[in-house]
Amino acid sequence: MTLHSHSSVITQTTARDPARPPARRAPRRAPRRAARRAARRAFTLLEMMLVVMIIGILATVVVVNFGGSSDKVRKQVTKSRLGQVKSELLTYNLQFGTYPPSIDIMMTLRPPSFEKLPKDGWDHLFNYAYPGSSGDSNKPYDLYSNGKDNLSGNEDDVDIWNMDAP
Repeated sequence: MTLHSHSSVITQTTARDPARPPARRAPRRAPRRAARRAARRAFTLLEMMLVVMIIGILATVVVVNFGGSSDKVRKQVTKSRLGQVKSELLTYNLQFGTYPPSIDIMMTLRPPSFEKLPKDGWDHLFNYAYPGSSGDSNKPYDLYSNGKDNLSGNEDDVDIWNMDAP
């Protein structure tokens, strides 16, 4: 047996008997350390709740910002379809010398002006009347959409003669 002194620490070493099997060491703690490391790398419940809350707030902001744009898109679709109907009415007028008494008549033409009756962006039929109520020769017919609420005479109506006005 030999005693070693290293900076005031005394250690003892013994010679090993070759006939005797090596002493069993204490089991390594690697599995526990790995589990602790994995637990430190994993998300806690609080972190997960925080992430879900942030995603919810972002989703709310997106819905609020883009939710109102659907009405703007529907209004643009309505204006576009009104322009198409106006074009077909002009074609009818050039062909027959007058405007049709109703849009339904244009469905009976060969080929028909429309595959189905035109509707606005809110899926309502357009209002059409010939002769128009203005009495203006530049506005020979009335053609408009009742808008989102489908009630005539409101600020959400889209009129073919006033749709480009601010």
